[in-house]
Amino acid sequence: MLKKMPYPPRSYTGPRQIIGLRLPLDLAKEVKAEAVQRSISLKNLFGEMWLLYKKNMTIASSRSFDGPRQMVGFSLPRDLAVEIKEEAARRKIAVSKLFAELWPLYKNKGKKGA
Repeated sequence: MLKKMPYPPRSYTGPRQIIGLRLPLDLAKEVKAEAVQRSISLKNLFGEMWLLYKKNMTIASSRSFDGPRQMVGFSLPRDLAVEIKEEAARRKIAVSKLFAELWPLYKNKGKKGA
């Protein structure tokens, strides 16, 4: 299991970039509830998800994007934001789709040796 720690460290003072995702309403609620339950920020939660993705480089099946959506936004270091956007572009998918694919990977991190 990943350690609870700020991502990036609080001492980070470099340039930042805001990431905004339009997620299905149920996924947005689930993500926010996870952050509240763990008492961490959305950016730290996404940082953990990204580290897990980079470690495994595998994606679980994603959800359908039918129905209402909600904006979820957070500020990330510019280098990390660029890396995430480049990965989405390389795979020819939206950043919100990449996030939706990362969520099952994150939720199953304690299962199947992840």
